[in-house]
Amino acid sequence: MHHKTRYFLTATLAGLLLLAAPCSPAADGARLAKEKCERCHGPQGNSSEPEVPIIAGIPRDYFLDTMKKFRSGERPAERFETKGHRPTDMNEIAKALTREQIRALADYYAAQTFRPARQAVDPALAKKGARVYRKRCRRCHEDNGRSSEGDAGRLAGQWLPYLSAQLDKFLSGRRKPTRKMARQLKKLSADERKAVLHFFASQVD
Repeated sequence: MHHKTRYFLTATLAGLLLLAAPCSPAADGARLAKEKCERCHGPQGNSSEPEVPIIAGIPRDYFLDTMKKFRSGERPAERFETKGHRPTDMNEIAKALTREQIRALADYYAAQTFRPARQAVDPALAKKGARVYRKRCRRCHEDNGRSSEGDAGRLAGQWLPYLSAQLDKFLSGRRKPTRKMARQLKKLSADERKAVLHFFASQVD
């Protein structure tokens, strides 16, 4: 076979194989994030909406567990509307995604860098909240709330309105806390709860 013909066939075969190869999970997750999640959760999961959590850097297993709860309805979600789009919520979105898509998104967001929300907090409340944190929250929410291992999501640098809304759900029973969290919440006054949220929101460094 002529050298040029052999080269052409080899190059063509290589090109066809590349076209036939499936997208990598990372690339698929990035595409899905842009199509399904970005308008609410922001680029790479760093939300600019105070009611919407920052999910960049969320641990894969925590993301998967959260989506499972949204799909089943165990975790309720508020409806949210962005300009030019109809209102939706995470229960609806989670049910519309396949398990393969959810896994791809879990991989994608786990690889992103969390950027703390820049927001106004009350310094006096944050100082008081630091004491509450050390006494009631540090065992599970390590490193001033930066740790997101196990069943505890990252709280440090998260949007204050979002944290407040989730705490209200725990207190009202709309969202079920873990047994250990429920015990600690019962020991906190309303002022202490507010203070510790300001402490978490103040952790931007």
